Amino acid sequence: MKLAAVTDEISIDPHAAVYIGVKQFGIRHYELRMMPDGRVPDISEQTVDRLVGLKEKYGISYSAISAGLFKCEPIAEKMEHELRVRLEACIALAKRLDVSLITGFALIDHHRHRPAELFERAVPYFQQACERLAEVQMTFAVETEFMSGCETAAEARRMIERTGPRLKVNWDPANAWIAGELPLEGYVHVCGHLANVHVKDADTRDWRSRNPFVPLGDGKVPWQPVLDVLTRDRTAPMLTVETHVEPLIPNTEKGVSVLRKMLQNAEAGRDLSC
Repeated sequence: MKLAAVTDEISIDPHAAVYIGVKQFGIRHYELRMMPDGRVPDISEQTVDRLVGLKEKYGISYSAISAGLFKCEPIAEKMEHELRVRLEACIALAKRLDVSLITGFALIDHHRHRPAELFERAVPYFQQACERLAEVQMTFAVETEFMSGCETAAEARRMIERTGPRLKVNWDPANAWIAGELPLEGYVHVCGHLANVHVKDADTRDWRSRNPFVPLGDGKVPWQPVLDVLTRDRTAPMLTVETHVEPLIPNTEKGVSVLRKMLQNAEAGRDLSC
């Protein structure tokens, strides 16, 4: 499995993020999300040129366009904009940067919990997005996110069954844990459909009262057993550190270190079981 980091979980400045990530953390793969002038793909041509230059200067790759595609309320005009405008912008950016994965969400409502409704509204749009991306040899992956139509891995698997096998999963066990799903129970639903795994930790499911996320290793998400099965099965092409805790640089550095240690433990356990 390859290790990646979300650029703005190190710095909003992509050059600073990549420099620190390569020199200090030893990370060679980066998921693109927030830039100084907006969220990808809604960025300037100057920023795109900077991203191209960073690839050449540091010998890195970009693992995903984290556009937050369909992370909107189920309003027809907004969903059509995501499908007809932002998806095409994602494709154009992905071609420039040699990226094959675009991630998104099964709609969102931060005020009213209605996952079943959001799920149903997302299905036809996901079908069209997957068909369009297949035309350009790219993949769409839905992220597990509380207050969306795919809060858990079980719901993501059901979305695949409705949408088709072209849809993949950007599995975030911490998000699904906040939504009430135990990671190992969720894994069985998505183990053959993973495009990426977001790695972060949480210590509470009470996400409305405060930030539930904590530095990796300080929370309650059972990451070691998750990494044990991922190492055993080799089902996750990428593990992406998504810190979500200030201050970003030291907490991302800690997250990368803890993740590498847990992966070493997983490999050692795998060797002993052979």
